[in-house]
Amino acid sequence: MPSHFVIKIPDALPSEIAAPMMCGGITVFSPIKQQGAGPGKTVGIVGVGGLGHFGIIFAKALGAEVVAISTSESKKADAEKMGISKFIATNKGSQVFKENARTLDFISISRNINHLT
Repeated sequence: MPSHFVIKIPDALPSEIAAPMMCGGITVFSPIKQQGAGPGKTVGIVGVGGLGHFGIIFAKALGAEVVAISTSESKKADAEKMGISKFIATNKGSQVFKENARTLDFISISRNINHLT
């Protein structure tokens, strides 16, 4: 196997913590990084929980402004603790989409989007 597929896990990082971070890194971090998340960019993270938490953490760590997007405000406080700039609850009707049109540089979707409206 080519060595570029190997990632060194620091000895101080237990496997049970590293494993979810590796999953999040492959499915969330890589696309966010490839799309150029960083200072001056606004990233929308759809789905606050699981991979969405990683998306928020990774985008913030890259220096991007982060907007959390969820079906309701039930996870707003949790997202705010992680340092989001804005929270969009999609269950407030179609007006929320009009109000926030073209405000994001890109969106990372970490949940089934069929339930957003």
